[in-house]
Amino acid sequence: KTGDLLDKSKFGVKVDSAEVVNLLKEGKLDLYNINGKKLSYDSFFKPTAYMEAECFLLGKKELGLLYAAGELAPYSEGATYVVIHLK
Repeated sequence: KTGDLLDKSKFGVKVDSAEVVNLLKEGKLDLYNINGKKLSYDSFFKPTAYMEAECFLLGKKELGLLYAAGELAPYSEGATYVVIHLK
């Protein structure tokens, strides 16, 4: 059901933090705060190498990769997530 944390490998999603950053820079992923506000990505922010994003279901064809506050946006934005569109 939507909102539950999931194992992204079950959906064939293989995205590491470096790839997420590159896709955000290229504008191929959208970044949101936990309240659903769309954010602009600033390349100053880079997830820590050891950090693994949590994954949750947004809808039938979308997964959200959840990141801790300060990983992809200013700490004041709180937790953030990127949207992965499934095929």
